[in-house]
Amino acid sequence: MSSFSERLKQLRKEKKVTQSEIAEKIGVAKSTYSQYENGHREPNFETLLKLSLFFNVDVDFLLSGKNSIQSLTDALNKTGEFNTIAAHFDGDEFTEAELEEIKQFAEFVKNRRK
Repeated sequence: MSSFSERLKQLRKEKKVTQSEIAEKIGVAKSTYSQYENGHREPNFETLLKLSLFFNVDVDFLLSGKNSIQSLTDALNKTGEFNTIAAHFDGDEFTEAELEEIKQFAEFVKNRRK
């Protein structure tokens, strides 16, 4: 599977834009963006979001090569139980209702396989 830097380069080439053009759009120096593509540096969360918006792809796709649904499905083991899913949300906690909705969505994904 390709790495983050390889996916970034591939997306740029598909979009037919230069490193300078992307760097300007996302607000980083051209040299910084070049380091992303060469695997010498990784973007912070805010820049990662800007890249996903620029390329119109999931952040999950940039990081893993999979979309959000694929990532969630891969997190389920053969028994249908979660292995582990962790996320960071800048200190904002989920409400009980939101946690229930997340559980329902996981159940929906699991049932789709049947």
